[in-house]
Amino acid sequence: MGVWRALLWLAFKSQFRLSLMKHRYFVKKERQWELAIYIFLLIALVPVSLFIVVFYQGLYLGFKWTGQPEAILWLAAGVGQLAVLLFGFFHVTGRLYFAEDSEGLLSLPVTPSQVFASRMFGIWAAEMPLFLLLTLPGFLVYGWLEGVGIDFYIKLVPIMMILPVVPLGVTAVLVMLFMRVTNFRRYREMIHALGPFILIMTMFGFQIVMNGGILEHMDEESTAAWLKDSSSILEMLKNAFPFAIWATDMITTSFIDGIMSWVLFLVGSLLAAIFAATLAKWLYYPGLVSNDRQYGKRGKALLKKIREPHSPLRALFGKEWRLLIRTPAFAMQVVLGVMIPPMAILLPMWVKGEWKQNLAELQALPFFHDLLIWSGVGAVVFLTGMNGVFLSSVSREGKLFSYSKTLPVSAGVQVLAKWLLALAFTGLITVMIGTLQFFMGAGGDVLFWTFLLGLTAGALTTGIGIGLDLLFPRLDWNTPQEVFRGGGKGLWMMLVQSLLGVVFGGIVWLLKMTGLPELLLNSLILILLLGADYGIFQGVKRLAERRYPDIEM
Repeated sequence: MGVWRALLWLAFKSQFRLSLMKHRYFVKKERQWELAIYIFLLIALVPVSLFIVVFYQGLYLGFKWTGQPEAILWLAAGVGQLAVLLFGFFHVTGRLYFAEDSEGLLSLPVTPSQVFASRMFGIWAAEMPLFLLLTLPGFLVYGWLEGVGIDFYIKLVPIMMILPVVPLGVTAVLVMLFMRVTNFRRYREMIHALGPFILIMTMFGFQIVMNGGILEHMDEESTAAWLKDSSSILEMLKNAFPFAIWATDMITTSFIDGIMSWVLFLVGSLLAAIFAATLAKWLYYPGLVSNDRQYGKRGKALLKKIREPHSPLRALFGKEWRLLIRTPAFAMQVVLGVMIPPMAILLPMWVKGEWKQNLAELQALPFFHDLLIWSGVGAVVFLTGMNGVFLSSVSREGKLFSYSKTLPVSAGVQVLAKWLLALAFTGLITVMIGTLQFFMGAGGDVLFWTFLLGLTAGALTTGIGIGLDLLFPRLDWNTPQEVFRGGGKGLWMMLVQSLLGVVFGGIVWLLKMTGLPELLLNSLILILLLGADYGIFQGVKRLAERRYPDIEM
């Protein structure tokens, strides 16, 4: 029992970095400004929570009208489990396989199942805030509007704690199988690279099925008929989320009447946890320790390639590329950030066949030409900010940053390599937006100006982001996800992007009011952006020369 207690407490402290935070904020009293950011983010959750409550209240009234108010509980529980299933994939992958302290556990006198279970306990604790944010308001709205008794809220506590267990167990099994297969020496790197794309295509395939099969028929009359048919929602949720149905039955009936649901819910959750922990005995450690790369027949060619002289900038660019792509958590963040937002908007329109009508309406606008250019530039800047390459440029090196400080290359050149890597992804985004514009009927001048203005505006965004990461680096991360989440840099970047959007939007509007020809106006904006890029680069270069010697773990 002492071993379990120690492992669980260690996992909890490691998950939330409690020892590090205590030492940093209260012993050394460093970076205490981060506490203010955390408090601000907690305050920002208040309006989000109120919005979710109002949303569930509207759903409750709709379900009440159909005579099945308990459907709000089915929906809330199902949404929470789905969120844990989707977001848990990245969390479980990073925590089990890419945490800095993972391999240190191999030498402890504990079994793989014990290590796995303790890690999953920490992940469960970290996933609970998101789960409660999405699920708990639905149950509270039902209890408040139905006027339930105190027994409802007593039973609510264990139900909320146990509901995430099954999706986390399913996710853990999938992740262990994935990592075990991808660590087969011959195919590991290929599957690691293809993994994010397969995941994206699966998600969009599900979206196409939903839009093409169910949602395209959801007009007002069919929606009302669907809601009135009490068996439709019930059967759908029974098939997809049986634990949500059992939880609803448990909390809305007496213990005696819902005894079968209690048995199914508790036994099913326990079996899911036991199955995942048992499977970890054979899959977890082999997937964790099989990280030695074997090059086989490529060895001689690789050695020859390494011995060839390269410029420092080219070598540093290659280092940055490998660091980003060969860490699945980093690669997924970049790919998902670039591809999901536009695909999530465009796919429903394409599946429903609305894109032709929408495109015709846009083409009829007198300012369609300008709309394509400036909306394209805005999309490039927005997606550049979403992929997170530049905001993690220094932080993702982690402990390797101490090695970078010893290289016989100036900090300015190292930062330039990071900037070029971020610009490579900005260029990819620009090409993607240009392809979309081409299918919308854009001419060569639209594609030309979108590419130049989008690339230069994206360069400005990446430069500012690299500067923020230099000012507030996070090298002491334990899992790759912490690189993108930590320090509040994303929030600051959103504020900077909003401010820049207002400033440059105002400049473009003022120049438009002068009646300048389009060629001259766009050229002036391009020159302005190039000047801003040069100024930002020089500033970031000087900042890097000053900050590199001072940055410590």
